[in-house]
Amino acid sequence: MSVIGGVGPWCGLTPAGRARCWWDERQGSAFRNPPGDGHTAIAGGWGRVCTLSRDAEVSCWNSYGEPSESPDGEFTAISNGCAVTVVGNIECWGYDSELTAAPPAVEFTELAVGEDHSCGLTMDGSVHCWGRDEYNLLDAPASEFTSIAATAFRTCGTTRLGRLICWGGEWGEHEGTPLTRYTAVVPGTSHSCAITADAALECWGRNDSGESDVPTGSFLAVAAGQWFSCAVATTGKLTCWGDDGHGRTDPPPGTYMSVVAGAWHACALTTSGEAVCWGRNDYGQMDVPDGAYTRIATNVKHTCAVTTGRDIRCWGFNDYGQLDVPPGTYTDVAIGPNHTCALNAEGQALCWGHGSRSALGSGLGS
Repeated sequence: MSVIGGVGPWCGLTPAGRARCWWDERQGSAFRNPPGDGHTAIAGGWGRVCTLSRDAEVSCWNSYGEPSESPDGEFTAISNGCAVTVVGNIECWGYDSELTAAPPAVEFTELAVGEDHSCGLTMDGSVHCWGRDEYNLLDAPASEFTSIAATAFRTCGTTRLGRLICWGGEWGEHEGTPLTRYTAVVPGTSHSCAITADAALECWGRNDSGESDVPTGSFLAVAAGQWFSCAVATTGKLTCWGDDGHGRTDPPPGTYMSVVAGAWHACALTTSGEAVCWGRNDYGQMDVPDGAYTRIATNVKHTCAVTTGRDIRCWGFNDYGQLDVPPGTYTDVAIGPNHTCALNAEGQALCWGHGSRSALGSGLGS
């Protein structure tokens, strides 16, 4: 009655609630079935399978059929390494029997997601980060921020006074005029872009494909992908430049209000709320679901967007369960290469997908 698959085993549930699992034949070994029946949901990945019972308990097993780490409590839904509690919180657990660190139990207004870390902007302008602390990614400076953005090895933000502050890896450090004031910043893989207070564009870092050669004009949104950039002018015109591989710099015509960029594709929202994507489509990145959207986020292989009804729809690759949105009402979404985070209506951060380096967090405060 249901089936799951990806980088781990493929599994299904029979009508009696029994789990049946198997590897891709290239794995060369069998995956032992989880014992018992009465399972109502199943999720798995990387040699582990977890099920949800009729008693609302989560149980996990490894590929040898041996019990693996499972969370305590009662749950209503499960994904790969995460489960929704009966009171609506989400609890995630990582690999090597080590629970991941939880995001702070504070109210966030904006999220930014890197590869192995996540950050949240609070109502008072402070930034809290959690996950892997390589390159001091979690050491957010004390300031009053108005926006934040993250990439694999660094995070940047603009402050109330218009300053641009970055922390983490020093690749592509900005060498612009210190007196320049900024309203938005977007760090990319090897270059970054920002919008100044007078709506001009600035990009810095690598420029092998012309990705930092900004056009002139006034702009309201910018995105920095892998060797290419895109920006929305104040007129609504969308322009992209840099490496044109897979047609990344050839967006469809239209009038736009925002743009985001992944590694080999990009997506944008039109002024009517339609989501449009272009570029590489090897994992379904172009399979945009119908709807009207207010926010959109993308990364290497998947994209998510918040609808006008405040639910989230995701498309693309789902090898870690990054498309499996927990039930709820949401206001914002942010994406890493293999995980997704969102803000619910109460300002709490929920993350799902790959959390082996604590990028997900293990729970939420009330």
